[in-house]
Amino acid sequence: MLIDLNRFKELNDTLGHAAGDQLLREIRPRLLAVSSGAELVARIGGDEFAVILAPGCGAAEGERIAERLCVALEEPFDVQDLTLRVGASVGIAVYPEHADDADTLLKRADVAMYSAKKHGVGHELYDAAYDGHSRQRLALIGELPAAIASGQLVVHYQPKYDLQNGAIVGVEALVRWQHPIHGLLQPDQFVALAEHAGVMRQLTHSVLDTALAQCARWWAEGLDLCVAVNLGAPNLLDAALPLEVKRLLDKWRLPVASLQLEITETIVSNDRASMIDVLRQLRTLGVTLSLDDFGVGSSSLSFLRHLPVQELKIDRSFIIDLDTDDHNAAMVRTIIDLAHSFDMRVVAEGIETESIRDRLASYGCDEGQGFLLGRPMPGGQLTKLARTAAAKRPIALAAAAIRH
Repeated sequence: MLIDLNRFKELNDTLGHAAGDQLLREIRPRLLAVSSGAELVARIGGDEFAVILAPGCGAAEGERIAERLCVALEEPFDVQDLTLRVGASVGIAVYPEHADDADTLLKRADVAMYSAKKHGVGHELYDAAYDGHSRQRLALIGELPAAIASGQLVVHYQPKYDLQNGAIVGVEALVRWQHPIHGLLQPDQFVALAEHAGVMRQLTHSVLDTALAQCARWWAEGLDLCVAVNLGAPNLLDAALPLEVKRLLDKWRLPVASLQLEITETIVSNDRASMIDVLRQLRTLGVTLSLDDFGVGSSSLSFLRHLPVQELKIDRSFIIDLDTDDHNAAMVRTIIDLAHSFDMRVVAEGIETESIRDRLASYGCDEGQGFLLGRPMPGGQLTKLARTAAAKRPIALAAAAIRH
């Protein structure tokens, strides 16, 4: 079994190597406690550990121990008066089913570990189907830092509409990698690699800078659009992020109202104290904070009440079958009412039909996005769409007034 700590590189960079070393020392007793009967438990470099199970242990036993390892490493660590949560991804390979020599077995455990990290499932057993992607993954990890530095990342924008009046009020910035060989890569093909390579800060800076530059062009042309940028866990552990955001806003001479930062509840729930401090600094700066994918996590109402966000985005899984699932419809109405009672705006993701859009509007949902309203597109194309929508809106409002 190969074990890789989640977000260790960012913790190490943020808190310093002494804190990282202390955390690594505290990992050992937990691994030993849940790996009783193992032939060997070892650190093999950086934040990677390996466990060799006793002869006779098969895949099922490996998965049981991997589950215990993940649970043990999810428990918080006390480091330098801070409570830290790291978690781990575990890859499992079994002799002789997956390999008959040590080097290949370790490589295949690494392939399984990366798959577990990519899918966020804690642990995975090696599958030959994963192997076809392992060489490309390693190549992309090596290429990513230079790609960020050379400007190969591009940003597309998905429009967000006011569901009550039909106006385009903002966009979500979505990163792409224009790879010279593989073409346009989607976020799920490289963002996890950025975390693995420890370059999430650079990636986020690139997206913020590009998105704010485009936003400045829109504002100069009379299109007062708000641009939303997604943040990952490493960004919320970066104490310098609020100052960086302010610097970029000043660079492009934009008001704070032009920027929105999106987070997911699962990210914040992993390490609340340190991340919420960064969020509060961003909120003090005046940036709007949005809680993305709401409904799929396990946040309590108390947690939501203390989180400094001004907007909830309802996950598309609740929206896509709104017309056919009464339970989901009731959930969506409840979320909208709850958010409004907390003085939060509500955005629905994944709107694909007119009937769902109209139903959400009748529920009082504030904004929406989805393929019905517009797919992610380059900045120039979004400019044309926004101008067309602005020209049509007075006619649409007049028609609505006549109907009602």
